[in-house]
Amino acid sequence: MAVINYIMSLGASVMMPIIFLIFGIALGLGIGKSLKSGLSVGVGFVGLSVMTQLLADNLGPAVNSMVKIYHLHLHTLDIGWPAASTVAFGTEVGAIIIPLGLLINIIMLVTKTTKTLNIDLWNYWHFAFVGSIVSIATKSFWWGDFAAIVTFSVTLVGADRSQKKVEKFYGKDLEGISIPQAFCVTFIPFAWAINWIIERIPG
Repeated sequence: MAVINYIMSLGASVMMPIIFLIFGIALGLGIGKSLKSGLSVGVGFVGLSVMTQLLADNLGPAVNSMVKIYHLHLHTLDIGWPAASTVAFGTEVGAIIIPLGLLINIIMLVTKTTKTLNIDLWNYWHFAFVGSIVSIATKSFWWGDFAAIVTFSVTLVGADRSQKKVEKFYGKDLEGISIPQAFCVTFIPFAWAINWIIERIPG
């Protein structure tokens, strides 16, 4: 835990490049390309932080003025996924979500509980975010990990179940490709329900 806390204390802009560097080397990408990829991720995080701060600094006063003029009762500024992803990767759960997710993915592939290999490492922040929220709410790192694992597993199953639909809609360009992002998979039950209703409307 001390190691995780130390890595996390470095910040997402330092922590994530290190993780990507290690995985790049482990996957045989080579030191040069791995280092370049890691640095690109780090620069991206710095850019996200700068843009988020600029938005908050510039939009904040405008929003506050609008609230006063129209007598609204708004207390929260939604700055979208950039801030959420930065926060997610900057937590204890976020520090281990990539190796943890890949491990769970491999186990599910070996046990044939999924056919999807999720290599979209950036969007692992979805799982880290859920795990981080649970970890903060329960004050338990392990419950946060459990929540992240459940979210990851359900997302893979959802990606499997929707793969044929994705392939049919997009054609050969996405043949054999699934969409294992938690944000996308959450819409699947609603899509199925709405399609079921529409298909049964007479005429």
